Amino acid sequence: MVEDLATLPNQECGDCTVCCRELIIDVPGLTKYAGEFCKNGVLGKGCAIYPDRPQACRDFHCGWRRLPLPDEWRPDRCHILLSAEPADPEKGVAEGWKFFFFGSLDRIFWRPFVEFASALIAKDKVVYISIPGPKRNCARMQAIVPTPELKQAIAGWNYAAVVGVVAALVQSCLDAPEDPVVFKHPYTD
Repeated sequence: MVEDLATLPNQECGDCTVCCRELIIDVPGLTKYAGEFCKNGVLGKGCAIYPDRPQACRDFHCGWRRLPLPDEWRPDRCHILLSAEPADPEKGVAEGWKFFFFGSLDRIFWRPFVEFASALIAKDKVVYISIPGPKRNCARMQAIVPTPELKQAIAGWNYAAVVGVVAALVQSCLDAPEDPVVFKHPYTD
């Protein structure tokens, strides 16, 4: 299971605070939209209440901290937040890896992303791409379905074909209807 991966000792957050800004949090005492900096975050330092952080924050595991990826993959550098996506049978979501593009969507053309996502797909891992929704709306997520054509493109390393599949998924995310965030707990600024 992807959540069982240990944090790597050489993959420290440093001054990266992307998770403090990009994640939606909806727990008693802390609700925030994606793209808004957490009230408990300290820019460039991390969480001011780290030992007492909410369970939702404890449950989040940055993929860069758990996989042997180079420094260029640190979320604040590559503008992609990589995380384990837990299974949610109710929503039809299988366990896999999610690439959340919070910066320029041009990152879908970033060769290290295309190579890494292709390697995961080649190993029959489930891969999701996600982009932010409009302000105060949910992020939009799509699975990269390993069709025979995509698997053939990966096996023959056809970069343009792989990027074409991902670009079409990003476009389908952009075209999806807006889905406003609905908090279970009262929103607090």
